[in-house]
Amino acid sequence: MSTFGTSLRASAFAFLVCIASSMHAQKIEQPNQAPDYKPIEEAKNNWTSLLGHCGIEQADFESYCPNLPSWRSASDETSLAYAVQTWEQQHPEEVKEFWAILEEMDCNVGSTSLHLTPPTKIAKHPWLEWVLSSGLDQEEINHLAPHAPFFEKADYDEVEFSIRRWQVLYGHEYESLINHEEMIAVNPYYTEYLDVILVPAFLQALPNETKPISVVPSTDEESLTQEVALQSWYFIYEPQHFESIYGFYPIFPADFNEKAFREFAKRTASITDDISNQ
Repeated sequence: MSTFGTSLRASAFAFLVCIASSMHAQKIEQPNQAPDYKPIEEAKNNWTSLLGHCGIEQADFESYCPNLPSWRSASDETSLAYAVQTWEQQHPEEVKEFWAILEEMDCNVGSTSLHLTPPTKIAKHPWLEWVLSSGLDQEEINHLAPHAPFFEKADYDEVEFSIRRWQVLYGHEYESLINHEEMIAVNPYYTEYLDVILVPAFLQALPNETKPISVVPSTDEESLTQEVALQSWYFIYEPQHFESIYGFYPIFPADFNEKAFREFAKRTASITDDISNQ
């Protein structure tokens, strides 16, 4: 969440609700039929009401969104719309901060009149709901499991597969998260530490001397199989690059011999390739 001043938010909220309600009522009672009506004037008024009239000066907002275009200097509605859309495309982090501030103020924005693109709502996936019920916020979750896909997708099926992919490729993060004290507190079935990394998935992939080449898969599972195979190849043939590519290096039991495993895997790959070429 934004660190925007608490006192500013508190004083702005009540006034913002009144302004928004008043503007909405005016639009219903007085449709835009006046001969001198200009859409750009309405857009400017809406921006001013949102930020200026509710106690938020443009200068205050610029510290969080320095590239936010000035609605006051827009000459027409088309140029304002273009400026806002360009800002959204070129400064996504500022856009996130903008919506975070408004969400923290519990402000329902009329995005059409402001020419803003409302943020996509995250799917209510039960796994995500369980994690969030623990009280962990997004920053804490990202620290524990930086590759967790909880906040990336909106479509339910995409979230479903993304979680499955994360659990397979980054099992150590999955294990770390579900054994966190906050997660334990909301898991009535938890009795002891949950080991989910019995064998990293990439150790089960059939080794191949040739680096796997990505092709367009027909299913999500085929896509995951390709990723596991590529992760396996890097661990066997270029382990020095594994951590820089995947952001972690697997931890094995003390009796696991990486050198012996790689030698065995390379022999297996050589035999497999010989058979395939016959």
